[in-house]
Amino acid sequence: MSEGFNISDETYVKNQIEAINGMVVGDSSIYTNLNGITFLSKDMQRPRAFSRDNVRKALSNPYDNVATLQQVSSILRSSNGIYAKILIYNSTLLTNDHMLTPISSGNVTSKEKMLKIYEDVSNFVNKYNIKKTACWIYDRVLEQGELYTYKLEGKNQHIIQEFPAQLCKVTAIEDNVKRFAINLNGISPSALEYMPVEIQNAYNLFKSNKLPKEMLIDNSYYQVSNKGTAFTLEKQQSKGVPFYCSIFDDLMELEDMKDLKSENVVIENTKLIHQKLPIDSETGKVLMDMNVAKTYHNATKANMPKGTAITTNPLELNTLSLSDSSTKLDNDIYQTMENAFDTAGINSEIFNGKKNSNMAITSGLVVDSLLPKRLQMMVEDWMNFELSTYKKNGARWKFRFIDSTHFDREERSSKARENMAYGGSRFEFLACQGYDPLEGINLLKAEQLLGLDDIMIPQATSHTLSSSTDSDNGRPETTSDEGSGISTEAEEE
Repeated sequence: MSEGFNISDETYVKNQIEAINGMVVGDSSIYTNLNGITFLSKDMQRPRAFSRDNVRKALSNPYDNVATLQQVSSILRSSNGIYAKILIYNSTLLTNDHMLTPISSGNVTSKEKMLKIYEDVSNFVNKYNIKKTACWIYDRVLEQGELYTYKLEGKNQHIIQEFPAQLCKVTAIEDNVKRFAINLNGISPSALEYMPVEIQNAYNLFKSNKLPKEMLIDNSYYQVSNKGTAFTLEKQQSKGVPFYCSIFDDLMELEDMKDLKSENVVIENTKLIHQKLPIDSETGKVLMDMNVAKTYHNATKANMPKGTAITTNPLELNTLSLSDSSTKLDNDIYQTMENAFDTAGINSEIFNGKKNSNMAITSGLVVDSLLPKRLQMMVEDWMNFELSTYKKNGARWKFRFIDSTHFDREERSSKARENMAYGGSRFEFLACQGYDPLEGINLLKAEQLLGLDDIMIPQATSHTLSSSTDSDNGRPETTSDEGSGISTEAEEE
């Protein structure tokens, strides 16, 4: 595999560049060198070849071999469809629908003022583009085991820049949000110019011995401000390993077995023709001149089809099968694939259903959603920390994800609609429909200003017609014959 970043990195780089292009026009001080993101992304991902022995040795002591396992994860992400599907499945399973709830209204007393504040805080959250950003965070944490980000603030949108994981480690937790430090000694001069201004200043002070030692951890790690956030599933470790590293050996075994099957096909389709020389039964001597035998051999060989070989000798040959049966190999490959899914804890029926019922698959989806929800809680804590810095008129807000996946979204939306009849939140219902807070509030305002209730008049049906002004409307009344127990419709007058 050539050096470079994988598909997920290219997509992330493209999204960042598109966002930056829109920001540079209004605020050129944020990030003017677009090559920087590409450079750092490429510098983070330099895959190289690994054998199963290398992987097994790394897995025997994973936290001392974090870099190796992360490189293997990048390779498998690009070369193994099963692993790529597992990562995509887990990172996109949740809808990431969300809403804002006030936890303190402060000195806000009027409807107009509350509406203005809600729009402002919705705009604040909208800068994070959280639905797409959250999916990317889940994906990177599962693939690499850890993610170190830095917030580049823009007027209309924030850019979340990734730092090379090999330079960083978790050093602190602030309101359930992990913070990290970066190794200044590990930053190359070529990469420095693409780092945020904060890191550049710290690096320059460090190299000139002007950075106070109390600002360093382990003599070279600089504690990044709260613009930097670390995401990892680990609680007691400063580094994280790829979450699914336990299936690396199974996946590499699957690749080996596929190669074996390819070789087996070649062997099965190779034909060997034995052209036997005549021999004296008593003496065992060949009864043909070797030059003549060679002429026969070459003449036959010249007319042999592709995939066929010839041997000319006086020996007796027996047929021996050099390949395993095709059915057995297929079964072994299928079993190895199932082992990979079993080790990952994911129902393979989701990707290639063959035998399980829909109920079994549905139950498996509930279990599968537990891992993404752990990741989602980290993002939720991060967004609530960011919201804690946003205070206007004393009002305080809380960010909350809606508990829904793409498989139960309709059911969750129906429940939210039913709850509105008993005082449930309309914003929650809009969130379940896929609208973010800014879209939701402006959608309601636009529909009210357009007077859609007056324009979209319901069609006349049995549910919309009323019989309050006309006693003849509706189902005819019934009367009962005395003694017969039979009800009949009243005669029309």
